[in-house]
Amino acid sequence: MKVFFTAQAELNAYTNGFAKLNRLQKKISRLQKENRINGQEYLVKRKYISVKKTRLLTDFNEADYKNENINKGVNLMTGKFLNSHKNFFLSSKKIFFGKVVNTFNFNVIIIVFYGLMINLLTLIYLKYFFK
Repeated sequence: MKVFFTAQAELNAYTNGFAKLNRLQKKISRLQKENRINGQEYLVKRKYISVKKTRLLTDFNEADYKNENINKGVNLMTGKFLNSHKNFFLSSKKIFFGKVVNTFNFNVIIIVFYGLMINLLTLIYLKYFFK
């Protein structure tokens, strides 16, 4: 259930829409600083990003995509994690062998590991106990 809460708080369509547009904005700013696009292209792309963000804000209700209580809980626990560097339930970060990893990615790896172990045990069981 923890995977669902942290994923819902951080990996929802509403937040991802803004994250993609922010990444695009940083990319075109970098390209302009490197003189790989001219001022006119930069302004056209900035306007496109601005229109897309406005459309996201007007067409989609944030409350439909985010649960404020879950967000508060995840943010609170992530803050506790960042302040104390200890693992907390519902935190979006986790310490694994001294390395800070995202909880969602860590849980996906554990689920894949469990699946592989079950398959391996089943294979061994079928191979040696059913002759």
